[in-house]
Amino acid sequence: MIVIAIVFVVGAVLVAVIFVLGAMSPSRPTMTDGSVSFDARGVSRRLEAMRRTGTSRIATAPTEGPVELTGAILPIENATLVAPLSGAACVFWRVAVDRVNGSSRDPVFRASDARDFHVRDGSGAVARVASSVMSVPLATWIADKAHEEAVIRLLAARGIDASTHALSWLEERLEPGALVYVLGEARPPRAPNAGTHRRTSSTIERLVVVAPEDGDLLVSVGNEAQLAAHLRGGRRMIALVSVLVLWGIALFGATFQYCR
Repeated sequence: MIVIAIVFVVGAVLVAVIFVLGAMSPSRPTMTDGSVSFDARGVSRRLEAMRRTGTSRIATAPTEGPVELTGAILPIENATLVAPLSGAACVFWRVAVDRVNGSSRDPVFRASDARDFHVRDGSGAVARVASSVMSVPLATWIADKAHEEAVIRLLAARGIDASTHALSWLEERLEPGALVYVLGEARPPRAPNAGTHRRTSSTIERLVVVAPEDGDLLVSVGNEAQLAAHLRGGRRMIALVSVLVLWGIALFGATFQYCR
């Protein structure tokens, strides 16, 4: 009986901790497509890649091998997208709409689009980011009621009638001028003439950042510290949930032993 009481107390504390952490987090709907998945090994691998790669200035960054950059988003030749809910100009958007059934959410719609863009850090050169292979764990996002009509129109245009259901939605964007952190593999630009630089308009494109063979091309709003905190937060939640599962197994075992 004492063992069961102890297990119950420990479990109650763990549930309370998880509840408090959830309450402290912003009310952000779940996004699944294109985001960094929070598997423990994947998070650790990304954090290790961030730790061992120093930040470079674009003008002196390596044009081959691992590279880490920070700078502002600069659309290439002013080519931007229009985010479907907010109507904001961007180089990347991602939208998720869920049907809310009590405490559960059923996916209704997922879509995303992106354009290659430049990152500029004031060093006199820019880096092109290959948007087709990037993962965006953190971006500017909206999920407010002001865009409900836009959500209904977006779904109706795709033959989805969700007007009779409670909905939850999220739009994420990378906008021109936003400060971003980039971690990936550097490649020389595809210069039409000899040399390692390519001039686009009045800007020297010095390198292209792509996904490494064994990892991700990470692009995140903010700086390295903010992304690391985001990834560590996901890893801590994995650990808490794992402990809670083990607690449930222990409780079942203790109850089974007591009832024998």
